[in-house]
Amino acid sequence: MPLPENLVPLTKLAKSLGVHLATCHRWRQRGVKGVRLDCVRVGGRWFVTEDAAAAFLAALNGGADVTPVGGDGGREDALEAVLTSRGV
Repeated sequence: MPLPENLVPLTKLAKSLGVHLATCHRWRQRGVKGVRLDCVRVGGRWFVTEDAAAAFLAALNGGADVTPVGGDGGREDALEAVLTSRGV
């Protein structure tokens, strides 16, 4: 069975979403609101495809288009936008 090319380590997903790795494992094992994160285990490590992560987040957000962001979870950009809109 060929593996998808866009596999992302669960650790990288956790970092990009700004959540703890244990949270991603909980989403994988138990799910949240009846939705589980679809993952695959390769060589003892857990991976998720970008499509599966986007589908999971969209299902949790009522089908809204959700794109994971990198680094600090976009907090710095969001803060900058708020400050700019307030003229600070």
